[in-house]
Amino acid sequence: MENKNNDVSNAASYYYILWGSIVVLYSIAQFFALKYSIGFLKNSSLLFLIGGILSYFHAKRDTAPHSTIDKAYLKVWIAISIGLVLVNTIGPFLSIKYIIPLTLALYTTGGLITGTTSKSLLSIIGAIICGICTIGSFYTDMPMQFLLQALAVASVHIIPGVFLLQKKN
Repeated sequence: MENKNNDVSNAASYYYILWGSIVVLYSIAQFFALKYSIGFLKNSSLLFLIGGILSYFHAKRDTAPHSTIDKAYLKVWIAISIGLVLVNTIGPFLSIKYIIPLTLALYTTGGLITGTTSKSLLSIIGAIICGICTIGSFYTDMPMQFLLQALAVASVHIIPGVFLLQKKN
């Protein structure tokens, strides 16, 4: 079911790996911060600033032509990112318990859209794993939600991103 045509330049692999790694590291840091009261780990949100800077400089030096699927990935994940910002901004006013489940629902949606668009079985499986983690996160405490988020994002971003990078080379 992997896409065999050449209209995928795999430019998305860098961002999949970068942002997947940032969210996984952030989630693991938050797990330890909450579970074991390690205060300095609560500042791990600075990882997102680093990711933004790295993304900016990568986009500035990336002059390769982008395929239709790369452009679709970009648009889908910009929309998902806006949703993530909204959930994380509005979420604390609703109930902090539901921020991660709603976040994971957005990751699942983005993973399914990009996986089915590119016909990537690995991305679709990652999105299904992410969906299972979404359901599980509704029934767990915050520290465990962060671990489920780490697993989900690794499944929907890092693993497909590494595969795309290997396929590209």
